[in-house]
Amino acid sequence: MAPITLEEAKQHLRVEHDEEDGYIETLIAVAGNLAQEYSGLSFNEDVPELAKHAIKMIIATLYEQREDQTAATVSQVPLCSKALLDLLRIRRL
Repeated sequence: MAPITLEEAKQHLRVEHDEEDGYIETLIAVAGNLAQEYSGLSFNEDVPELAKHAIKMIIATLYEQREDQTAATVSQVPLCSKALLDLLRIRRL
């Protein structure tokens, strides 16, 4: 199950059309995986709101910046998302 729905992602992105639904679904999967890897948590059914918001922010970053800025950008968590996910990492420890 995806950490957020397509509708939640589209609302966050302010996208009203359906032409990019497949692309946005891919971003949901990528952002969810990145957030899980970074936080060390598994987002199955109970996804914390902090994680949901961080995932939405990662999706927005990837949606708006479709090209790599540097070679390392793909595997790096954006700073605001990182701050939210750090809170979850601390709780896990």
